[in-house]
Amino acid sequence: MFPARAKRVIFMYMQGAPSQYETFDYAPGLAESSGKAKNLMAPAFPFTKSGSSGLPISDLFPNLQKCADDLCLMNGMTTDSPAHPTATIELHTGSATFVRPSMGSWVVYGLGTENQHLPGFITINPAGQGGAQNFGSAFLPASYEARRISPAPANCPTSPTLK
Repeated sequence: MFPARAKRVIFMYMQGAPSQYETFDYAPGLAESSGKAKNLMAPAFPFTKSGSSGLPISDLFPNLQKCADDLCLMNGMTTDSPAHPTATIELHTGSATFVRPSMGSWVVYGLGTENQHLPGFITINPAGQGGAQNFGSAFLPASYEARRISPAPANCPTSPTLK
């Protein structure tokens, strides 16, 4: 109905990555409460208001701070489940209770692909939590599913292998 303004999407889900409070989710109250409550700790790195929007980005990412106005960050997402595996599926599909197409499948469905002979999106070393649901196409045709790329075995010094 509306022409697509986005040309591509890069979604990085990095299981075991630094906390959001160390990267892009500035919480000034956390620094003020550090040490007062048992489990609260202030971020280890300061945040700088970046770009004309004043988007707070950790000083861990000085190059991203330079292009802050070209970024779209979603802060404040919530889930009904405190369990990581269930929350991971909900993040990737929008539902933890029903099998739904992954975010990547919907992006390829909406934007299309430049080459019908190549996968519309890939997943590199997909997370174990949630399994194939995180990159699957569910009720969409299989052509909207990701191509899995896993690292080469430790004893093989070649490039990543396709599965």
